[in-house]
Amino acid sequence: MSVEGRDSGSLLEWSAAAQGDIVELPRLGYWSEVEDGKVEYLDTPDGVVLVSQTCDLVQTSTKNRVLVAPIVACLPAEISQIKKGQRPLRILVGSSLNRVADLERVTSVSRGALAGLRVLDRTSDEQSGKEAAQLAARIGRGFSRFAFPDAVHEALRKLQRKVADGYSKRTKFATILGRVEEFRVACSDWNRPGRNLVIYVLVPSDFLPPADMKPDDWVWSTQNVTGSRGGMRPQDLDLETLSDLILQNAVADNDIALVELWRWWGEALSKGWLSHSDDQVSSIELEIISMSEFSYETYVETEALDFSTLSLANE
Repeated sequence: MSVEGRDSGSLLEWSAAAQGDIVELPRLGYWSEVEDGKVEYLDTPDGVVLVSQTCDLVQTSTKNRVLVAPIVACLPAEISQIKKGQRPLRILVGSSLNRVADLERVTSVSRGALAGLRVLDRTSDEQSGKEAAQLAARIGRGFSRFAFPDAVHEALRKLQRKVADGYSKRTKFATILGRVEEFRVACSDWNRPGRNLVIYVLVPSDFLPPADMKPDDWVWSTQNVTGSRGGMRPQDLDLETLSDLILQNAVADNDIALVELWRWWGEALSKGWLSHSDDQVSSIELEIISMSEFSYETYVETEALDFSTLSLANE
């Protein structure tokens, strides 16, 4: 929803406010960590970000307080950690996603404390839309992550690092990750050793056709796979090469090849980064699946495996 008065630099008006707006508030008060019953103040020279949902911000008649988080200074190395998901309670905000909000210090303030203050920046130009939805998801993931057992964290350590690191690089693999809709995981029993995990990689149907589209007599060849070369065997290809071939065949509308290429992409990811088995996690299976084939029943039996916020044990 587009609303007048949402230009950065204007004064805060609740009717035009949105989650992710950064307001020029000089300091925030918290209960003292040292002395009981005392309030200590945190200087916020870069302002605070509105964390409350937009629908609550505009409800001035029923919501007297709003949630905010301080904008904090970070070194480049910390920014890199945030992008890799290693600091799940710190998120990037602002029009260029170059400011850091500390969700660990979220607190509520009265509307009166913010009324008439200057808006320094906005994460989204509109009160709703894609950018607003992405910010809401980042905030929500910080507080609503499923409590995976430590043994599962350990089993997924290599895969988490590969995927989280992949998101931040300019590679074909990173492009493929950007096209993946979601990772979800099922477990035979979260609470008992001997767990059998199944990781589902959900791919939009326009990027991965149904598996039964590939005929039984289809063979890998330079004629059937756009971009392949003579002597190239899919089982010998690395993730980057397979990712490049997927992108080329998607452009060429080569749906049959896409089914096969995604299968080998999953094999390469599983072989390289899911080689784990112990008494806690007996097996891990990875399945690439088109969203058109992923049933609602399976969806409710799985948990989101968000590598951008998955915390690892002992880290």
